[in-house]
Amino acid sequence: MRLARLELGASAVITGLLGDSAFRSRALTMGFAPGRTVSTVATGAGGGVVVEQDGQRWGLDAGTAELIEIDVLPLEEPRSSTPIAVRELTVGERAVVTGYTGGDAGYRARLLAMGLTRGTTFELVQVAPLGDPIKIEVRGYRLSLRKAEADALAVERVR
Repeated sequence: MRLARLELGASAVITGLLGDSAFRSRALTMGFAPGRTVSTVATGAGGGVVVEQDGQRWGLDAGTAELIEIDVLPLEEPRSSTPIAVRELTVGERAVVTGYTGGDAGYRARLLAMGLTRGTTFELVQVAPLGDPIKIEVRGYRLSLRKAEADALAVERVR
């Protein structure tokens, strides 16, 4: 399978690089080496993708993404605890994103674009007096989310 066809929010392992030696050299310099894992953060109508690898994001056009061969990783099995809503966390607690609940598909895309991909750990930093919005720290920055956005996340407490 090619990276251009990886579903939004999915993860994969790079298995090969196609194209000429200049492309392969450039891809290796950027860290796109066989055995490395990437996750899709955003997709474009023309086949372009934004992928995340080791905390760094790369925007690739459709032609480039078609030259990277991948094997899709299976979704992680749920951990021992049951996923909860972000609203069940208390300030100072850490949680890991395990998935996304129903609701507006637009929220999911925005959450992914903000770095809240499966497996991402964050800390609840602050809750407004009336509970909306909340502030979390994720990937080294602070992010405010409305209740509706936060409700689109399924998380598990990190012990």
